[in-house]
Amino acid sequence: MIMKSEQSSHYYHRDGRPCYIVPYADGHGERKTTKSDARKLDLVPSVTTVCKVINRPDLNRYKAEQYVVAARTLPKLPDEFEDAFIQRVIKDANTHSQNAAEVGSAIHDAIAQWLMYPKAHGPDYWEHTQRFGAWFKEHVCTADKVHVEETFASKDLGGYGGRVDMWGRLLTGDLFVADIKTQVVPTVTPKTKPPYRKVKYYKEWPIQLAAYGRAVHGEKPHKLINLVLDREDATFLEAKVWDNSARYWDAFKNTFRLWRYMEDF
Repeated sequence: MIMKSEQSSHYYHRDGRPCYIVPYADGHGERKTTKSDARKLDLVPSVTTVCKVINRPDLNRYKAEQYVVAARTLPKLPDEFEDAFIQRVIKDANTHSQNAAEVGSAIHDAIAQWLMYPKAHGPDYWEHTQRFGAWFKEHVCTADKVHVEETFASKDLGGYGGRVDMWGRLLTGDLFVADIKTQVVPTVTPKTKPPYRKVKYYKEWPIQLAAYGRAVHGEKPHKLINLVLDREDATFLEAKVWDNSARYWDAFKNTFRLWRYMEDF
């Protein structure tokens, strides 16, 4: 039995338009864009698609734990074939991460709506939006245009695309690009220090930001910022500014080379 990956890839036209779906050959309905479609249509991969080639031991361990839990807790149905049971285990194990992703997407959408239409913001995730808004008003220069949820396609490295959460200029005068992340942030209680909230930062985050920053700011100096919100605690927000964007841009270039090799693209 082969477990098929549920990861999907996103592609963009070279003018920045997303191409997440394409029509079926018979013209009836649509389906997700594949690597074969990307070749035929001369599309470029998204930054997140490229960065999936990076190994994430923590994520792999989490997924393995979810599979084990699901296999131990799901009862096997009478006369159920082994392949069918395995598929049910996989589906059940993926439910938790899918639910978390849906909440994260909803928080992203609420913040984007607040940024673009602040007076029309609805009640969904209002407290998260207010916490983000407090950070935004304290740090972002609104005299310059603040770009929100804009797609792009870069000509660098043969071409890549993506959608940037936010970019513009800080009140300090620095250009910036920001990406919003959500997670459940635990409270850690060391024996010799006061309790504190511990965000889990991933090494691919600044690599992703560096690709975005290069695409929208070019070679101009700019800040790479991750904004981490807690899915369950709307009062929490932590901003991480990554130093040495040139180092992370080099890392993305190497990542892209590896992705091209692995995907034969």
